[in-house]
Amino acid sequence: MPKILFALLAVLIVFPKFALASDFRYSIGGGFPYLLSAEVAYVTKAGKRRWYGNYKALFDPGFSLGMESSVSADNKHAIGVNLGAIGLKKGDGCGDEERDDLLTAVVCAGADVFDWETIYGLGATYSYSFNTLSRSGWKVGAGLGYGWSSNEIDGVTGQLGFSYQF
Repeated sequence: MPKILFALLAVLIVFPKFALASDFRYSIGGGFPYLLSAEVAYVTKAGKRRWYGNYKALFDPGFSLGMESSVSADNKHAIGVNLGAIGLKKGDGCGDEERDDLLTAVVCAGADVFDWETIYGLGATYSYSFNTLSRSGWKVGAGLGYGWSSNEIDGVTGQLGFSYQF
């Protein structure tokens, strides 16, 4: 996480003119399977397309880049694509270890709860913005993608989310 924050800070320092432009939007939200998400987006002048990068946190964090375009006259419905962290899968936890003693059983139970792996791949997204794609306000969305984790193909995964765009 510190590397990502450092990279974002470097971009903001090197390109202050762009970072302060009104065409950039910031949002924070949550959902499933990622419980927390922070996003920086560039909205085109016409307000019908956004290019974004987001960081998804808790359990096994991930980063993704994407683009979405408005598909309605009121700019509230949008479809898009994203590349990067598109979902989570349950990790192995303690695996097939024997849980004969109480301490091992407790440690493995804790590992099973928090052991998730990020699935990286390509996904398609849909979102609904309550106050248009380019303005501040609440947004809900869903995504479906195909990806892999730990060098193995995991297949199809999905995500649901909500956020507030500033």
